[in-house]
Amino acid sequence: MTPAAALAPAPESGRDEEERGAARSLMRGSGLLVLVGVLLLLVVLSAWIGTKDTSLGQVWSALWHDDGSYATDVVRELRLPRTLVGLMVGAALGVAGAVMQATTRNPLADPGLLGVNAGASAAVVFGIGVVGLSSFTSLVWFAFLGAAVATVLVYVLGASCRAGPTPVRLALAGAALQLVGLVRAALVDPAVLVLDEATADIDPDTAHRLETAIDTLRADRTLIVIAHRESTIKRLPRVVHLDEGSVLVRSS
Repeated sequence: MTPAAALAPAPESGRDEEERGAARSLMRGSGLLVLVGVLLLLVVLSAWIGTKDTSLGQVWSALWHDDGSYATDVVRELRLPRTLVGLMVGAALGVAGAVMQATTRNPLADPGLLGVNAGASAAVVFGIGVVGLSSFTSLVWFAFLGAAVATVLVYVLGASCRAGPTPVRLALAGAALQLVGLVRAALVDPAVLVLDEATADIDPDTAHRLETAIDTLRADRTLIVIAHRESTIKRLPRVVHLDEGSVLVRSS
């Protein structure tokens, strides 16, 4: 066997690779078709199901003809707008998640992990407490601004080395940005302090340090902690468990 022949791939191996690629493409296409079918089914159910009983025929007729009936008004004025808004919000969230994960090269990247939520929350609090805003529209723009500033800060912190913005550095920068808000709260020393998911999206060791800091912050102030992590609230004097707005358990 010549060296050239030894280096050449076997024909069977090339055909196997092509077959595996074709199978993967077929699976992706089939999965996409299934998801599109599920989406269409959910759109139909959203336009059909509600507190007002309507038939599929009434829904179909309401989409094309405005006969002035109550069922038509319900479909056109309530169910169709909520369906379209749901589609747009879902698409926006999907695109935002894909862009964030592709930019950070981290399949687990999300706004909470990278400090975007913390920036938006801080900007809203600033708008309410300092600027004196109260309208929902104004606060939404403040939230957008805070999220944008937090994103830039996290990226700058993560890229402040020769290795560039690696996934690990971006995650650490996001966690550090969340901790800044807690440190600022401790320095300002408010009479009432509200912590919303302060230990979310961080590793267990850092969460344990934050829980110890929360115990210290309880002194001489009213502290309200909102958390899904049980260890964050188990040492508080009074705990209220909520489910869809209803109080399930009160403990002290």
